[in-house]
Amino acid sequence: MAHLEIFTDQGYVFNCGGFLISQEFVMTAAHCKGRTITVTLGAHDMKRQESTWQKIEVKKQFPHPNYDFFTKLNDIMLLQLQTKAKLTHAVGTIPLPTPSMFVQPGRMCRAAGWEKTEVTEPVSNTLREVKLRLMDAKA
Repeated sequence: MAHLEIFTDQGYVFNCGGFLISQEFVMTAAHCKGRTITVTLGAHDMKRQESTWQKIEVKKQFPHPNYDFFTKLNDIMLLQLQTKAKLTHAVGTIPLPTPSMFVQPGRMCRAAGWEKTEVTEPVSNTLREVKLRLMDAKA
């Protein structure tokens, strides 16, 4: 997982998650666009810096050209890193699926991040993971 610290043009700071798809690119959501973004790789607890951390500035942001802020359609973005990430036991890539790969409904998948687990709860400082069953889009 990649932890993103985003600074907006209005001076706000917020966080998003993403994942490393190559040593030079991170995939995230287009709504995570900002003036500047710092990516932290190899992190588990965001309150305690570990020796596994790699902090890398984002060189360029590539939001989907048809991203719609209001409907959240095409909410995807590539981030090009300023320097290449070093692959270690704590930092690895997640390859994108090929066009022939289709994940069948009913398959167990995993989601991870530092977000809230309930609406009224604060965001988590530690990385969390959950198993979810993929639903049929037609159901």
